[in-house]
Amino acid sequence: MARPSFTMPDEMLEDLEGRAGEDGNKSRYVREALVARFEAEDSGEWEAPESYTVETNAL
Repeated sequence: MARPSFTMPDEMLEDLEGRAGEDGNKSRYVREALVARFEAEDSGEWEAPESYTVETNAL
């Protein structure tokens, strides 16, 4: 399995750690969130949240 690395705001990491469940499996939580987004995008129901800062990577 791939082991990607990505950045996120500190507040988002704190939320992730609080929501990851009793076992604290942050990777599983993020994978499940990605699947939910993919499904929402495919069904035309996705709207980007405004609750966290969105970073733009400049090349």
